[in-house]
Amino acid sequence: MNLAALREHANRYLAAAGQEALITRADPNGATYNPTTRLLTPAPSVTIYEGPCMVRANLPAESRNLGRLVSTHALVMRIPAGSNVQESDDVEMTTAPDADLVGQTWRVVGVELSGLRATMQLHLGEVGRPHTAR
Repeated sequence: MNLAALREHANRYLAAAGQEALITRADPNGATYNPTTRLLTPAPSVTIYEGPCMVRANLPAESRNLGRLVSTHALVMRIPAGSNVQESDDVEMTTAPDADLVGQTWRVVGVELSGLRATMQLHLGEVGRPHTAR
């Protein structure tokens, strides 16, 4: 199977998961400073990727925090290869079968290309979730 066929298969696999994400990055040249108010207006975000993905938790990792054993799950997202995703990009889950995932946001803390170069694996750090009244 050639690389194009592998990537097409990976895209169908990701689409079947029913999850989609929006990955953005702040424009590094877009922030403006107002000397009168002394406020910095953040740069608008630029869309880096929008489309199918698959989020899963890695095996739990244990660490000690203030003498207590803490168990954490690292999140990993797979997207099709070829996107220009970088560390510190922002990720928002836009569609998912699990409604609790929709609206969840993360920051990319690591990027790897899969062994077959058909997908990218993004390591995610939790940023938070917009508070919504229920």
